[in-house]
Amino acid sequence: MRLGSDRRFIQRTLEVVAGLLQYFLPQSVNVQRILHARVPIVKFSHVATGIECDITLENELVQQLLVLIGILLAFDRHLA
Repeated sequence: MRLGSDRRFIQRTLEVVAGLLQYFLPQSVNVQRILHARVPIVKFSHVATGIECDITLENELVQQLLVLIGILLAFDRHLA
């Protein structure tokens, strides 16, 4: 895949992630898509914990952390 295609893939994927946060995790508020920055991100706040989060797909560690977050949400519905 070319670099430009990778960037478009990341932007589209983050768009989907932002939509999932808005529609399926009601505790997630202030979802902001910042997709045309040097490093595209989605920002949001989690009401129950007060945590502000930034999500990117620019490196492998972040991708692994997203998988971990999904697993944690599956086990503890209080976070969702």
